[in-house]
Amino acid sequence: MTALQEGDATYSTATEMKTFSMAKASMKATADDLTITYGGSQATSAIDAGTYSITVAPGTDNNYDFTYVNGTLTIEKADQAITASPIEDKLLTDVPFDIVASNDSGLPLTYSITGPATISGSTITLDGTAGDVTVTVSQAGDNNYNAAADVTVSFTVDELLSTASILSKLKVYPNPASHFIEINTKKDVSAKFYTLDGTLALDYDKANGKVDISTLKEGVYMLELIIDNERTFQKFIKTN
Repeated sequence: MTALQEGDATYSTATEMKTFSMAKASMKATADDLTITYGGSQATSAIDAGTYSITVAPGTDNNYDFTYVNGTLTIEKADQAITASPIEDKLLTDVPFDIVASNDSGLPLTYSITGPATISGSTITLDGTAGDVTVTVSQAGDNNYNAAADVTVSFTVDELLSTASILSKLKVYPNPASHFIEINTKKDVSAKFYTLDGTLALDYDKANGKVDISTLKEGVYMLELIIDNERTFQKFIKTN
């Protein structure tokens, strides 16, 4: 910087030169922390779940000196879900079969089983004994997925009985009854209620499970149960 005084009739011209420096200003560049889920819309499956540093790219400027504060990227494990198809009840003589199950992570599933059957991979083999079987499907997770909730599938293994044998074991309960009865068979059964003079009072083509008998009048009936054109009769009492 130069100062100038041009002088006058009394004073000569005067000059003065001074030098100074101007320092750059300071500026901080900070990266924000970010949390996302593995496989989500902001993430790529090429990057595993975990914690990563977000680094601010350095820059230069004539007027500023920069300092940099890095951030943290956290990729959380994703949840996963298992689906499994139901299994119909089986007979003792049924051949080995596969359970159908999958999950949305694509990770391999594991299976465990209780009851009269064994499982190898996803193939179930009955051991020749009647009873209830439960299969549990699991997936323990990995670096990128949380463990999935277990899914269970249950079914019953029944003896191979003749229709006559099934009819002989049919039970109707309660008896007497006023509004509903239950018929304990998984086979399709027809139920016909006759008055003692042989008049058909109520007819169910498929009477599996709960049967509404509320329309019957109070009294004693003969109940005909029919499976595959074979039949049996039981006495039934309707109450109010």
